[in-house]
Amino acid sequence: MKFISLNTMIISVAAIAVTATALQIIGFHCKDPNNVECGWAPDFNSGYPIYVYCGPDGTVTSYINCTCSSCCLLNDPYVTCDG
Repeated sequence: MKFISLNTMIISVAAIAVTATALQIIGFHCKDPNNVECGWAPDFNSGYPIYVYCGPDGTVTSYINCTCSSCCLLNDPYVTCDG
């Protein structure tokens, strides 16, 4: 019989939970198709802004979590997460 340590199981569950949370932002509605923007999503990234790419269908296709409340800066046509 194989035994898996409790630590390994907890780390695996935590990784799955983080991955599931991260995937929830993909597909959210965004304002400007084929553009980048700073935004927020409810209960995501501890309330900090996110830098998102809005795909051609008007939904988030990729993102970067910013690390402070004023880090997401829009310097048209670029968006950065500077801290």
